[in-house]
Amino acid sequence: MDTFGPETILVGVDRSQNSIEALVWARALGARLGLGVTAAMVWQHLAWDFPGAGKSDPSADDMDEMVVRDLESIIEEAGLENVQCRALRGPTHQALQQASTRPEVKMLVLGTRGLGPIAGLMLGSVSRKLLFGGTQPLVLVPQLEAHVPLDGVVVGLDGSPISESVAAWSARLCSDLGASATILRCIDPGAELPPGLFDEIMTRSQLELDLEWCGPFRDLGVDHRSIIESGDPRACLIETARVEKAGLIVIGLRGSGQFSGLGGTASYLVRHSTLPVAVIPALPDQ
Repeated sequence: MDTFGPETILVGVDRSQNSIEALVWARALGARLGLGVTAAMVWQHLAWDFPGAGKSDPSADDMDEMVVRDLESIIEEAGLENVQCRALRGPTHQALQQASTRPEVKMLVLGTRGLGPIAGLMLGSVSRKLLFGGTQPLVLVPQLEAHVPLDGVVVGLDGSPISESVAAWSARLCSDLGASATILRCIDPGAELPPGLFDEIMTRSQLELDLEWCGPFRDLGVDHRSIIESGDPRACLIETARVEKAGLIVIGLRGSGQFSGLGGTASYLVRHSTLPVAVIPALPDQ
């Protein structure tokens, strides 16, 4: 496969309306960030087990051309411009995952429900492999109830090593977008603590959040505020995004401490959030 060209956002498209909505969302984001957008559709030959099966199938190059023409038609109907079209050869999760590792790809964007090769995304094996096996930021776009401008971002941090990647990526995104950030940390209300100690822990956690974890946002001059909440991080993140009228939730894939089992939190958010959710893996380089 030749290069995708300049820095780009990769979007998996499968003819479903939700994948098209994800493409529209990515195109708007790319325009603001100065990034290109590449729409990719995955195909693979099916192995039929009978004599002569597959002998009349189109060649791989012909299939690539057919898929690209299909993508171009979808993009034209959506009224989008300046979108590259690429055919990828499956299996779906392997093709998308491999393509997303290319140095020019800055994030992978997917709709959370599809009808074609990405069918049942976030519910089946393809989605889970992409969510838990990727090395690039993955943004999952639900069927949006209404357009929310990406002028505010809610960032979930828990003080674990993955939080460094989440804070660095989110701060850079907000800086490039000119968006504000709400940085959230949740403290488990069910922890058994001596009387009076809970308030002390909340105060200490707020201080740590402000002094340490908000550093990347201060360094880049991002308008931000920090919040310490007592509650389930899944509910807190969704509610905070609603109150702040945010356009995106950012969370790390795996954490510890108060966001213990962050993979579960990420899975919950991409199923229940009405906003796009960016899931950040442990990034080797910042």
